[in-house]
Amino acid sequence: MTYAYVWMFEVKSGCEDEFRKIYGMAGAWVKLFEKSKGYLKTELHQDLRQPRTYLTIDYWESAQANQFFRQQHDDEFVALDHICEALTVKENFVGEFELVTPHSIPALLA
Repeated sequence: MTYAYVWMFEVKSGCEDEFRKIYGMAGAWVKLFEKSKGYLKTELHQDLRQPRTYLTIDYWESAQANQFFRQQHDDEFVALDHICEALTVKENFVGEFELVTPHSIPALLA
């Protein structure tokens, strides 16, 4: 089952380009995640009404794949996260999600 986690960021004024470079599809986070076999992709979304607000969605084969990545690369993860804190005013963890497929929906009306 595909697993994803979502973060929301408010980026400091003047740091938008650097933030997009680090968090985008070819950025430092993706390069770090790609060290792990279970990583699928990252999406970066910009709020249309609040242009300094972004969402990141990181996709993994499973929650276990993400946990294994964190165990193997936690020092690198923490170091990069520390560097990136300088780019944001605020960051909030939105949540962890699994992809809903027809096989994961109970037959309520059957």
